Amino acid sequence: MTRRITLNPRSHFLTAAVLAVLISFFFVPYFAAAEPEKNPKTDSDLSEEPLKFKGFLYLRGGQDIEEDAPSEQKNSFRNIVRLEGKWYPEKTSNKYLLASVKSDYLWFGSEPEWDDYEFNLYEGFLYYREGPLDLTFGRQIIRWGKTDDISPVDTLNAQDLREFIVPDYGDRKIPNWMVRLRLLFSAVNIEGVYIPLFEPAQFDYFGTDWAVFGHLKTDVLKSDLPAPLKEYIRNLSVNDERPTEKFENGEWGIRIYRPVAGWDVGVSYLYAWEDFPFFESFPIKNIHTNGSISYEALKKALAGAVFTDESIEVRYKRVHQAGFEFETTLGVFGLRGEFAYYDLQSFLTASLTSMRKPVYHYILGVDYSGESDWYVNLQFSHQIIADYDPDILYFEEHNTSLLGKLEKGFWDGNFRVKLEYGVFLNQEGHYLSPAVIFKYIPNLDITLGGKIFGGKPDTFFGRYNANDEIFLSLKYQF
Repeated sequence: MTRRITLNPRSHFLTAAVLAVLISFFFVPYFAAAEPEKNPKTDSDLSEEPLKFKGFLYLRGGQDIEEDAPSEQKNSFRNIVRLEGKWYPEKTSNKYLLASVKSDYLWFGSEPEWDDYEFNLYEGFLYYREGPLDLTFGRQIIRWGKTDDISPVDTLNAQDLREFIVPDYGDRKIPNWMVRLRLLFSAVNIEGVYIPLFEPAQFDYFGTDWAVFGHLKTDVLKSDLPAPLKEYIRNLSVNDERPTEKFENGEWGIRIYRPVAGWDVGVSYLYAWEDFPFFESFPIKNIHTNGSISYEALKKALAGAVFTDESIEVRYKRVHQAGFEFETTLGVFGLRGEFAYYDLQSFLTASLTSMRKPVYHYILGVDYSGESDWYVNLQFSHQIIADYDPDILYFEEHNTSLLGKLEKGFWDGNFRVKLEYGVFLNQEGHYLSPAVIFKYIPNLDITLGGKIFGGKPDTFFGRYNANDEIFLSLKYQF
């Protein structure tokens, strides 16, 4: 299928405005006087170890806290092994080749049982530095923005959401093929990125506790619905059509950042594909759901429904993203924030199809690193959906939330207690992730923790209310 991509007038205006800000605020006053920045990448004893290896082994087992859904997977297990090698062809850190492989096994059981295994190249890229020029080429993860866990600017890499937000934010990132060119000067840094191949977010449509439609098929097959309707639901399939691999379908962005009176500030522009799908068509017409993807909700929605011989049609849409980020320190406090504007973002609606709306999203955060090994992080998030439609599921016109982390170390950091949290302020919904971490054995972290979700079943976190779990994980680094 051939798709022609066009820019609407708002997109042209946004592009021109962003480029004007980039040039006037960052480029013109400072470029002429710029001096090369000191190389930030250093490795000790390169002459003795031109080839370096490291890696880790990760094991994690989870247990559902209670049986509170018709169909749920009571146990989970994940095993990740990653091995990384870095080769320096010369006695300098200005040039190197990095390659890593990843073995990843994920299992849910036992009703229904589900598993997935991947073995592939994780990151693999060439790095070259000469004067102010800094170039990386290959499969890599590139971080934009300043905030944690939720970052409206950090969208270059998609996320692995097969377990939703149970893994840490950094561990959810999926490397992608990119070319990054940076010009690093003392007064201003200029960064350009080109992504030739589209990499969507990784998730499942059916069959797991975290899938888009959960265990809908399993619940229907257990129900008292007529046999033909059960067979119809069981055979629902997804036609996931992704952008073709052509040069013009690539993604590109520019980011310029520099210090301003003790503040690190940056602006960025990204022309990309949305990582999450746009549901163009759903085979069951004339339905209206409340966002609770369950058999009971579906049964109510089926009254007056029209059944067609179609698939669930999924596409991916272009998005223009403009961003601003800042960071500074005030004594023991760190201040940071981000703002992003998306010309159009996709949202699932009550008809189980998608619509697109302009979105504004900003986050303000503060960190505290104090005595007695205390760490406190608090962030305020506000997402605004312009031209809001009440058929949009899980989100309101204004979506405000508090999120962050409390952490305390004991016994020289060998024992740590932490609590990660997220609370919606405009609707009922929250998650809590308490954990204790043992670090007595060198290079080994043993974590005992939990993930607790709460809220009404038609809210963003509440739909996972039955997925509360405790887990034990071991991570050995070598």
